[in-house]
Parts: sequence; structure tokens; C-alpha cells
Amino acid sequence: MNKKYLFIYTDFLIGGIQTQLLEQCRQLKKRGNEISVVLLTKEYDVSLLNEIKAVATVYFIDDHISSVYRLKFFQRFKIFLFLSYYSVEFRKVLAEADVCHFCNLIGWFFYNLLYYRKLLCCTASFGLYHSAEIIAFERDSYFNKILISKIIDYYPVQNFMATGAVTRNVVADQYYSSQNDVFLLKMGVPIHKSFLSKGKGLKFKIISIGRLVDFKTYNLSMLQVMRELIDDGIDAEYCIYGNGPLSGEINSKIKELGLRDCVHLKDNIAYDKLGDIIDSADCFVGSGTTLILAAGRSCPSIIGIDSLKEPLSYGYIYETEGQYIQEDGLKYQKSKITDIVKSLFNCSDEDYNKIRKKNYIRANEFSLEKSSKDFDDFHDHLVPITKLRFLSIIHIYGVLVFSIFVSFFKDQKVAKSYES
Repeated sequence: MNKKYLFIYTDFLIGGIQTQLLEQCRQLKKRGNEISVVLLTKEYDVSLLNEIKAVATVYFIDDHISSVYRLKFFQRFKIFLFLSYYSVEFRKVLAEADVCHFCNLIGWFFYNLLYYRKLLCCTASFGLYHSAEIIAFERDSYFNKILISKIIDYYPVQNFMATGAVTRNVVADQYYSSQNDVFLLKMGVPIHKSFLSKGKGLKFKIISIGRLVDFKTYNLSMLQVMRELIDDGIDAEYCIYGNGPLSGEINSKIKELGLRDCVHLKDNIAYDKLGDIIDSADCFVGSGTTLILAAGRSCPSIIGIDSLKEPLSYGYIYETEGQYIQEDGLKYQKSKITDIVKSLFNCSDEDYNKIRKKNYIRANEFSLEKSSKDFDDFHDHLVPITKLRFLSIIHIYGVLVFSIFVSFFKDQKVAKSYES
């Protein structure tokens, strides 16, 4: 059955969640669905935004609020915009939605306020693309901790959609429920239509692509790997494409280790240029959708383990099974990334292409068409949502004000932390 989907997310910068939403929207559109996307900030990558606009109608919440909410305070603490009066056009889109999908705590809270105000009347799914999204870490603000507790109190476990087996297990544990109660979606990425054979470059090129966020610690540990490779006489370079909170620390460590000639911190790249960048590389190190995307273009894809500070890996993506890929603590044996890269650098072109082919075959398990069908079918069986009580909403906003106050005196961000 065709549906009117409403997707809610904070931004549309280059990142794993954003590119996954784009590909899902493309496939859902092909299946005859109507797509609307609500962005809670005006932070976006121009090329990625143009891509999503080709298949969906995009609404920035800032364009549909009453004038009083354009004051500087509300622009800094945008969660207060959720209380605004909205334009007629925006309210019409909300009222006509058949189903809603959000991917983080803020999206869940925004949906609940709309649902409480009867601006949205449809049920919703919560897409979890990282297991830490509903884990309350000690360093998290009181605001995020209260949101997580309210989710467990009010949100049905059957409406969660996890993209990793570990994430599914975390949800089940939080609810003291069975793993089978949580829907597990195998992510879909564009896979090149055929295996790409090639030889290694004269200068061995390693790349990583993605947002430089705190749990992607491999972006830092790879700098030590590069120091070891250079010291062993290997002519290699490492290009990091992306930006984010870790940029400053990465730059400092590049200088500290004397790697400015062989490590290059580059800006985000246009989504439609990803394929060309991957094809130029001899090796990829990373996680999430870009790891699969790189393997889908036959690039040897080494797993960057989430939140692991040591330069270790489970190896290539083809050495993993199912959707147990990048989380720390999995059953696979860890190896030094330096040893994996050295072995790849020293192998023959024949063996190099055997490794490329194994990565390509593994990536083909992540079909976009199958993923989209499963995503669409899942939304036919969502259960109704329990409405937040008025006192719960007041409680959440009260805790938010307190968390903002605390942030001025304590080293504690209001935003969600993804590392313990």
C-alpha cells in the first residue's frame, strides 16, 4: 500500500544517517510512495540537499514558525521552536502524513509534541543507526537522560528499527524484551553493477570518509598507523574526508606526529563524487554505510571499530557475518591495522584483487531494493503510540532549562554524547 512518509531529522550534512535516508527515500519514491522531509536546522550539504529534493519535498522548520521564534535565543536553543505556531502549509503536510520516521532523541521529542498538539495523527518508527542513541551515559546531560527514560516509558518496542544487531540487542535489554520484538533492517547502499579489478597505485592511498564525531576513534588511531607505516619505509598517504568535532584534535595530532606531508584532512565531498574518491583509493578504513559503499566498489574495506582507541580492527568487512560488523566487543579476533595494511601493500596484484572481490561479494548482501522493501513493509505493521502527558512535557522542558544552565558552569554539552 502506498503511503505518505514524513521523515524528521536535525540536519542534512554528509553523514551515514543522512545518506541512508536519501537512498531509502529514493527507493520508496520508486515504490510509489510520497515523501516529505522535515529538517530541524538549516545545516546541510548543498549537493546532498539537492539530491533529496529530487525525490522529496523538504521543509525547514525555521521557514514555518511564527516571527517571535526567530529571536536569537530560539535560534540557539532550537528545541524551543517546537512550541511555535506553524504555517498553514506545514500543518497541512503534518495532517496528511500516514507514517512518520525519526532517527534520534530530538526527532522523537519533536514528533511527540506534534502528536500531543494533534498536528500529527499518525504512528511513527524510531530508526536507530547507533546503539548509543538510547543509552544514557554518565557524561550525558540531564535532558538527554530524561528523554531516554520517557522513551522507555512511552514508546512501544515494536516500533523501533535497528540497523545493527548490537543496536537491536541494546533496545531489547532496555525494555527487558526479546530481541525478536525489535525489527532489524539490513542497510542498503548503492553497489556497483560489477566487480572492479585494478592494481595498487605507486603511492599507496588509504582513505576514510564521514563525519568526524567522537565515536569514530579510528580517525585518530590511524595517525599512529601512518607513523608506523612511514617509519617502515612504506610510501603511503592517508586522506580523511569530512569534518566535525574531532577535526581540531586530528589536526593537532598530525602536526605532533610529523605527518603533514602524508596525511591530509580534507573537507566534505559531494555525495555524487563519493564513487570517484573511493575508486582512487587502494584501501578504505571506516564504518557504517561508507564502509559498505567502499566494499561495493571493490575497495579493500578495513573495519574501524566504534569507540576503540587502540589501532585495532576485525579485519576486512568480508571477515564479518550478518550485521555484526563494527561495534566493540564482538566475537571476532582483533588485529593491528598496521599489519593488515602492510600485508595488503606487500601482496601481489593477483592477491590484491582477490581481496577486492571478497569485499565486493560481501557488500552485495546489502541490497538497496531489498532494504527498501523491508523498510516499507515494516511501516505497515506499526502499533499506536502512547501520547506524552502534559506534565511529562513540562518536566522535559524544565530539565532542558536546567541542563542549559548547568552547561554554562560545567563541561557538559546539552547535545547527546555517543561515547561513554
